[in-house]
Amino acid sequence: MKINKNAIERVAYVFQGGGALGAYQLGIFKALSENNYHPDWVIGTSIGSINACIIAGNEPKNRVLRLEEFWDTVSRNILPGFSPDDEKTRQWYNYISAQSSLMFGQPGMFSPRFKNPLYETDGSADTISFYVAEPLQRTLEKLVDFDLLNSGKIRFTIGAVEVQQGKAVFFDTNIQTIRPEHILASCALPPAFAAVKIDGEYFWDGGVLSNTPVQAIIHDSHHVNTLCFMANLFDSYGLNPKTLDDVMKRYKDIMYSSQDRMHLQSFLEILRLRREIHFLYQKMPPQLQKDPEVKKLYENECIDTIMHFVRFLYTAPHNELSSKDFEFSQLSIQERIEAGYKDGLVAVEKSPWLSPIPADVGVGIHEICSHPTVSSWNE
Repeated sequence: MKINKNAIERVAYVFQGGGALGAYQLGIFKALSENNYHPDWVIGTSIGSINACIIAGNEPKNRVLRLEEFWDTVSRNILPGFSPDDEKTRQWYNYISAQSSLMFGQPGMFSPRFKNPLYETDGSADTISFYVAEPLQRTLEKLVDFDLLNSGKIRFTIGAVEVQQGKAVFFDTNIQTIRPEHILASCALPPAFAAVKIDGEYFWDGGVLSNTPVQAIIHDSHHVNTLCFMANLFDSYGLNPKTLDDVMKRYKDIMYSSQDRMHLQSFLEILRLRREIHFLYQKMPPQLQKDPEVKKLYENECIDTIMHFVRFLYTAPHNELSSKDFEFSQLSIQERIEAGYKDGLVAVEKSPWLSPIPADVGVGIHEICSHPTVSSWNE
């Protein structure tokens, strides 16, 4: 079973959380949009929700320009005129950059809270944090047309977590009007950022529960031929740690990268069950097929659609430290954009979504990554 480009009914982008690593997603989107893979649906969490809202809140011709403007705004020129020329020097450069973000915040994104939360004894979820996100709200209001975002031209969905019940939620333009505070809620990773209060409830970053909000598309009831690009920011593959920082980096990578693969594997199992129901229905006597409950079960199982998930896996260079997700130097941001752009062009050149996939499943899962051990897996 295969799908050609003309048969694709829906193009979706799923953007993972990962702070400063989100510049990689810009590179991917730029390469794919240049090759006319324009989104019908954008889904994100944390930094992914920011990239997604800039895409949804701008006309196609301006999307890449606004993304570039955002990443130029939030990056910083560390040690002007200094150019690290070896890996050890570059690691120190990255360390200084990350520490600068911790101490002073990041322009256009966040700044230190005046009151240290360590001294907070009777606060609330929306006031306890080390940083405030007002600079990010001003940046979003400048770069995003929220009327366009809510117009329905493309669907926009972002993940968050309701604090008191600890449940995952999706803010979705198919259901509600999205405002800047919904984006801030999806980015509110504690304890760096305080929860955001929306309609009487408190919300944190969706990455607290699931850093890759692919469930939104998996559980969508609208079954159509879909090509889904997933931009993952934490390295699923890595070498054995040799230093304490390696341990922390590998821990962070595993913690934030593993859940989407688990969700996709569960989805494949669900699809197998659907096809088994279809097979059993065909074997039933005609009289039993007419039973209202049996017929309803059969009609609810859509087995003719084809879905391709293309997982872009960011491979961090050896000079990146465990603080890579809050290391916003202009040098690193540009390198991540270029890495994403390169991987996006590789994906277009290979176009694995045009290759046949197992007919008994109808789903293809492909991985694009420079790591030598990575290959596509179809089950």
